[in-house]
Amino acid sequence: MLVLTLAAVAVTAVFLMRQRQAAAAAAAPEHKAASTPGPSSTSMAALRSGDRVQIQGLVARPELNGEVGMLMYHVPAKSRWALFLNRTEERLLLRPENIDHLLVSEWDDPHEVLSILLDERHGWHMSAQVAPVSSSWEAAVRDWRATMVRYEASHLHRGRRPYHGSVSDAELACLGRSCPQLNCLILDYHLDNVTGAGLTAVARGCLQLQIMQLNTGKFDTKDILNLAPLCPQLTELDLSQCRSVTDIALVAVAQHCPLLQKLSLSGCGPLAVPPVHRGLGDVGIVPILEACTHITTLNLHGCPATDQTAFAIARQCPHLTELNIGGVRTAGREHITQDGLLAIARSCPNLKQLDCWHLRWVTNDLALVLAPLVPQLYQLQISGTQVSDAGVASFVENCTCLTDLDLSYVGGPPFVPGQGWGISDDAIRAIVDNCAHLTSLHLRGNNRLTEACIPLVRELSARGCHVAGIWPGQPGWDED
Repeated sequence: MLVLTLAAVAVTAVFLMRQRQAAAAAAAPEHKAASTPGPSSTSMAALRSGDRVQIQGLVARPELNGEVGMLMYHVPAKSRWALFLNRTEERLLLRPENIDHLLVSEWDDPHEVLSILLDERHGWHMSAQVAPVSSSWEAAVRDWRATMVRYEASHLHRGRRPYHGSVSDAELACLGRSCPQLNCLILDYHLDNVTGAGLTAVARGCLQLQIMQLNTGKFDTKDILNLAPLCPQLTELDLSQCRSVTDIALVAVAQHCPLLQKLSLSGCGPLAVPPVHRGLGDVGIVPILEACTHITTLNLHGCPATDQTAFAIARQCPHLTELNIGGVRTAGREHITQDGLLAIARSCPNLKQLDCWHLRWVTNDLALVLAPLVPQLYQLQISGTQVSDAGVASFVENCTCLTDLDLSYVGGPPFVPGQGWGISDDAIRAIVDNCAHLTSLHLRGNNRLTEACIPLVRELSARGCHVAGIWPGQPGWDED
């Protein structure tokens, strides 16, 4: 709904301008109207330097069709016009037939409309569409961009033209020149036309950057080496899926970004199974933990790490509140062990979210020791672990503030003939008795559950807890 509202603002503004000029043309003397080129005319005589125009009919670069800009000068030798694009500040040479006039607005004060765009993630692109309406709109857009603090390029339009196709290095360079107050940059999708050069251009111009989410999978060690010295005020860095980032890049982050509080390296580990070390692990992670002593959120999901990293967390991160070590693997036999996780639990009294997805060494014996150390947990992910009824009971009896609990595929295989795998009805009873604040419970793959616990699940639902992923085929179960 928000996207449609913002689009309607821009389209309606231009449409009203066209209506007004059409009405004025109809009221003018007939001989003057005949000598004045229409708004869609593409003749040489109709085009003048300074005109605000829209690109149409390009074949070589169809993604530019609909972009708006200003005519700069005519190039007679090539029978083309030089055009300056508002959104990316590119300069193009176009034939007259690829240029369509936009009409000048009679509105002098665009601030009321622009206030709708402020602080919205669509604002940058929508402002580019309304800037050509008039000089006052262009000035207002320029002022708005000067105060812009957040830019987000993500997969916004599902089922429609991919948003990420329009983001380029040129746009990021324009962002760096136009938005000195920017403090949040989010590039969280596969942006085909963005490289490290665009990222560096933003960092050079936006010296207030504190949050950078760069989980596009495209940036590598060289890009981070160029970026880190330009971002000394960085407090949040997300490099998820950037598999070409190595320890050298992380050491640079440790040296230049001492204020870092949130770090995500999810998916930075190698894809190979068994994993092959590709230059990222303890050697890069530990220096960050030692230099950035205010880390509160650490996501190492699937990232190669061992107890060396775990003990560094225990020593250096007393303020840690969120930890994800799910799927952590290494090329050799070393990995984070029970001793490493227990050291973290003993040293991080504020831990509230813990993700141990598919760590097979998380067992009932570990749960009995770990649960009393983390009574403040409100989110726990232990799907794919060896925890069964006894371990679940320990967690829910000690962590009574739990709001989100994932028990999918716990306890097995191995498959026990006649019993199946996973937790039983007893674990559901323990959850009902101890978790008064639970809002989300995931139970995929637990085929030991019987119809006897249907009333228990209904009781949880009545409290406002969404129970999802029950084993298919059980009557009365929600299969979300």
